[in-house]
Amino acid sequence: MNENERIAEAEGLDLIELIRSLWLNKVLIIILVLIGAAGMFVKTKYFTKDMYSSNGILYVSNKNEQLQQSDKPRNITASDIDSSRQLSVTYMEILQTRDFLDEVANDCGNKYTWGQIANMTTIASVNETELLLISVKSENKDDTQMIVKSILQKAPEKLQSIFESGEVKLVNSATAPQTIAKPVTKNTIIGALAGLILGVLYVVLRNFFDTKVRSAEDVAKRYNVSVLGELAD
Repeated sequence: MNENERIAEAEGLDLIELIRSLWLNKVLIIILVLIGAAGMFVKTKYFTKDMYSSNGILYVSNKNEQLQQSDKPRNITASDIDSSRQLSVTYMEILQTRDFLDEVANDCGNKYTWGQIANMTTIASVNETELLLISVKSENKDDTQMIVKSILQKAPEKLQSIFESGEVKLVNSATAPQTIAKPVTKNTIIGALAGLILGVLYVVLRNFFDTKVRSAEDVAKRYNVSVLGELAD
């Protein structure tokens, strides 16, 4: 048997030994999986605070689109629509700046910093249209809606002070706060996977650092020598 064959055989034996060790420690691994799953379930279900969400919608457009209603109506072009969509992207960035969120924080009585409000707030385009969805999530039911109201109120003035060619209109006012479902199932699965990884890692590391020789096969495999004989116990 050449060197490569011996190495391949040793690797095969190591893999078999690892699988055997995992099987022999299956009870420990299962216990760790159950502990991880149960721990995350209890933590999420009973020790995680309720979160609330509220949202509102703004409509942004290029003023050229409004010319249809003027004395000299004209057709809305694809360029007008694209311009409005490009404006909406810029508007989203402006509404997440420190300057604007500082104004919102002041309007809300400085209960939160601009950074905290930024972490609570998500601003996104609705299906890549000119509609902007402003969503806020927080642990305080009343504050959630208050922040959305403040953003919706201050956004038009802020945006039109920067882009005179844009139009900003309120489509949906701040919705009543809704309780966000806790991710119990998701976190329980994560806990179970964490327990599984911990159990497998424990078995692998224990085998790796185990230097005890238990048989002639262990000697041959570890030191790459032939065993001529064994002493009886």
